[in-house]
Amino acid sequence: MKLTKQVFNNIELSNTIDRSFKEVKKEPDKISISKFFEQYRTLFFDIPNVGTESHQTLIDNSTEKIGIPGSTKDDEINRLSNKIIELETELANLSLNNDLTSLNQSLNEQTNLTNG
Repeated sequence: MKLTKQVFNNIELSNTIDRSFKEVKKEPDKISISKFFEQYRTLFFDIPNVGTESHQTLIDNSTEKIGIPGSTKDDEINRLSNKIIELETELANLSLNNDLTSLNQSLNEQTNLTNG
């Protein structure tokens, strides 16, 4: 029995064998939520305020996901603003009524003087 050995040079070997190790390639590690926030706190001041990778992008993405929560301060401001409008309207009506009453009294006095 005769054994033979076939020898390839480097170029021939590259053309014959796939050297990319696609099947042995390690998947990237998944980052946990706690690790994400740990990294976020570390990078917080390095993240730009605006841009594609920015605090504004994080806010926009989070707002899109969870919506804009109602602010109790905003609710209180709106309630108080409505109360101010209501009181201003009431005050204007009272002033108008007072002016009409005064005018009516003046007219009555004028009428009494003219008739009297």
